[in-house]
Amino acid sequence: MGRHLIQPSITRMCPKCGVETATERFAVHNRLGAAIGWCRQCHMTYGKEHARPRSYHYRYRYRHVSSEHSRAIKARHRARHPDRIYARNMITRLIGKGVISRQPCSTCGSPNAQAHHEDYSKPLDITWLCYDHHMAHHGRRAKRKGEAE
Repeated sequence: MGRHLIQPSITRMCPKCGVETATERFAVHNRLGAAIGWCRQCHMTYGKEHARPRSYHYRYRYRHVSSEHSRAIKARHRARHPDRIYARNMITRLIGKGVISRQPCSTCGSPNAQAHHEDYSKPLDITWLCYDHHMAHHGRRAKRKGEAE
């Protein structure tokens, strides 16, 4: 019965601009449901003013994504591990030609398996392992989507 009563609008002063505005014009805290921080106009203005300078930091943080840097890393890897590259390429070509087919994981039977080489000098000697068992075999923990590194 009391839920349907219209309550008067509560006003609040924005600490940034000093203008008193209705509480509905403020950001709302997700868990508390209460108005917090600056008014929406101040939030928008602040975001526009500070978005450009921060973009440098994002570019620096994600610099490894750039194509030139990626190419350099891949070239270095190819130079250091030619046997690995040869073995992987051979398996990829043979799968593409239909000479060999992907097999289920030899440990759990999962259909999504990866070719694992114990010895890269024997490129056709492979074991089919799912991602989790492949990482376990190499002594690494499998990363899931959304997990922090």
